[in-house]
Amino acid sequence: MAEPVTNRPAPSETGVRPTPGDLLSQMGIVDPKKERMLVRELSGKQLEWTNLAVTDVAMGPVFAGLRESGLVDPPRTGHMGGVWSRIAEGAGGSLMLNQVIRQEGIGHPLIFDQNEIPVDTLYYPGSIFNGHRREELPLYTWQDGQFAPAARDQSVFTPFVMTEKDGSLVPLTAVHKKDMETRGGGGFQYISDLVVSRSADTRELFAHLLDRAQMEDDLTEKNRLLAKIADRALSRSGHVADRPLTSSYGQLRVGDTSYTTDEVIDMLMLPFHVGAEPELLKRIGELPKEMPRISKEMLAVLIAVLNADFVPGAEPLTPVNPHFHWGALQMAGAPPFVNGYFAGSASDIRSLMAVARVDAKEKIPPCYYILMPAAVCTLWPSRGEPQDIEAMNALVASLHRETDGARGKPNVIADKTRQAVSDWNETYGASISPSLRSRFSRYDSSASTATPASPIMVKPEGFDDLTFRQASMAVGALTQTVM
Repeated sequence: MAEPVTNRPAPSETGVRPTPGDLLSQMGIVDPKKERMLVRELSGKQLEWTNLAVTDVAMGPVFAGLRESGLVDPPRTGHMGGVWSRIAEGAGGSLMLNQVIRQEGIGHPLIFDQNEIPVDTLYYPGSIFNGHRREELPLYTWQDGQFAPAARDQSVFTPFVMTEKDGSLVPLTAVHKKDMETRGGGGFQYISDLVVSRSADTRELFAHLLDRAQMEDDLTEKNRLLAKIADRALSRSGHVADRPLTSSYGQLRVGDTSYTTDEVIDMLMLPFHVGAEPELLKRIGELPKEMPRISKEMLAVLIAVLNADFVPGAEPLTPVNPHFHWGALQMAGAPPFVNGYFAGSASDIRSLMAVARVDAKEKIPPCYYILMPAAVCTLWPSRGEPQDIEAMNALVASLHRETDGARGKPNVIADKTRQAVSDWNETYGASISPSLRSRFSRYDSSASTATPASPIMVKPEGFDDLTFRQASMAVGALTQTVM
């Protein structure tokens, strides 16, 4: 088993660029006989999406295709925080899935460094870890013209927080970046860096969306589109309020203050500039008292439009651009056992993409958003836990035995998976390691989980031949069964 991959791949040196249909059919996502028809159909739309968790696509060809394409390097969107040192040890509960994706070279960690403390109780941006011991960092936010201790029970925006190190105040994000690169496995790409490195394209996209919103005659529709772009307000103190960007009398408004389009774009970019250049935090007193913060739907559009799933230097495919994205359980879900949030956001993402493509169809091709359920990687046991290897091999064998014949019948697969997992738990549940159990138990946090004997994960026998639906349902059933 290879050591974890820490460097993003370079573009393929063959010079041969596959068509979208080639790429999708080679991975088994599209029937080769139907690839041209699908591409033709998608090219007439703005955005279509599929969640592989509800498909009978086999996992092996997709994993192999991601490793070998020389073009695609899907983001696995995690958050900034102290728990990455635990993930690098193979711990972190369900978050260990990040370790498998890096280890296998089938994606890279794209870090959302715009999260909040203490809201993010998965990645713990207000703490660092030494083994399983959690150390809460002192937090300081801008108050009354200076940085002062922050109340830990109030939500604050991570990039606007200082912490204490060697007797001085330093940006919290700088501390995490150093810790993540030295102890968290390295090889990270940060959302802020991505946006700032493509600032011209990002600003152009924001300008286009804001202009189109302002062209709406109906005020309700105008404000609805503006709220899809920026649905909250961010203050210099780091507090986030549910106050969307609005329009009044032809002016864009953040709270009670009116701004020009260019001023709003500057403010939309500010949190990313501070995230990319933490030292700018020392000049926070120069920032506006309140600024708009982009929505998660706008962020999804940005990640797709900026081609975060392609290797550095690669150009998007045409006439349809596939966007591959690893989503954790919260995002992709494990239907019907666990529902992810992406399905509820897809219509807003589609409408934003439609507006973004007006007058920009050549620059922004139609997007085929392929959501891949990263939770399937939680089925991989640690190389240092032989009892877990035996248990997961047995589970995969049982899934094949009980559900292979029901492919195409999701309700039957769900019932048979529930029973197979229940039977497996009776046989193996008491013998599996605490670290494996913590991936599925609702009672374990990412901070408190045990460390496996090895951070290297092993693919269960027969895993490649499972479909994403079979594996996702197994994970969903495990979360309802394992205590």
